[in-house]
Amino acid sequence: WKVLLGYLPADIFQWDTVLANSRKAYEGFVQELLQEFSGTGATADGEDRPELPAEAGQAASEDRGPLVATLEQITKDIFRTRTELDFFARRVKGDGDAQTDGRDMENINVINPTLHYDILGRVLLLYARHNPGIQYVQGMNELCAPLYYLFANDPLNRGAAEADAFFCFSLLMADMRDAFVKTLDDSETGLMGRVDQFSELLKEKDGEVWQHLEALRVSPVFYTVRWLTLMLSQELEMPDVLRVWDSLLGDIAQPLPLLHYLCVAMVILVREALLAGDFTDCMRLLQHYPPLPVDELLRSAAKLRAADLVPGGFSNREAANSGLRHMPPASPAGGQAKPARWWRRRGR
Repeated sequence: WKVLLGYLPADIFQWDTVLANSRKAYEGFVQELLQEFSGTGATADGEDRPELPAEAGQAASEDRGPLVATLEQITKDIFRTRTELDFFARRVKGDGDAQTDGRDMENINVINPTLHYDILGRVLLLYARHNPGIQYVQGMNELCAPLYYLFANDPLNRGAAEADAFFCFSLLMADMRDAFVKTLDDSETGLMGRVDQFSELLKEKDGEVWQHLEALRVSPVFYTVRWLTLMLSQELEMPDVLRVWDSLLGDIAQPLPLLHYLCVAMVILVREALLAGDFTDCMRLLQHYPPLPVDELLRSAAKLRAADLVPGGFSNREAANSGLRHMPPASPAGGQAKPARWWRRRGR
């Protein structure tokens, strides 16, 4: 992933130098953050979130307030990140979970982090600090989590997982950030631009399903916002996220991004259930998508894209169906609802 994202160059002999310089630079970023929080009333035990001292003047409030507000927003989201895993609630060093650490699990500690939640929060806070034009937007935590999870589970580089996650997340956001900026919604690279590209692709690959959903007024916005913006990280279990991202990370900025074809393949996969369903049935199925056969899904998406890259390739739903077994629609009780509220809170 570090190579795919451009963090490491193709020349393997440069890796040690690049990693050493980057990790040293990150240490400097952390020290600057600690110095900035030293005057905000932050505690080092994680019991309280950094708050502005009551006696602070208006100038100090205006200067430090945005960073504190960003930390508070991150804190609200961080404990909802990958809750099916106990990894993020574990101590960074040693064994044990959040309970043995004596934490209230309501505040993150960016001063002296003890849990993986703390580290993830600090990465996001530093990204916001160094990118004031976008800062932190809900959903970024879900994009950063797989990066940190992978690096923190590498036995050879666990100590550098935080720094590596920061730089890789920054590079990933270079391609994804427009989808998080509300003022760019209607641009080609903005949120609605990406949704429109998906809709046009679905119309081309399976016009019957597209027309049916249009007739029912099942807008792609209702189900693809999370798919496209979070790179399917909320539709898959973590091992499958890692597998899919192996293919996605080197492909995000391509003219025909694989992510769009994966999303189209997901719709075609359940086309029979969609065509037989009404508005409620289709919404339930698409918003509570059944477990995915990931390897077959990747093959199907690749075949769909081959039609646009190679003359004579697959050009319609047969490409998707050729690589996938039919999946039954999700039952109303099957799977928990994925929160859709996050995208409404996107930033400027």
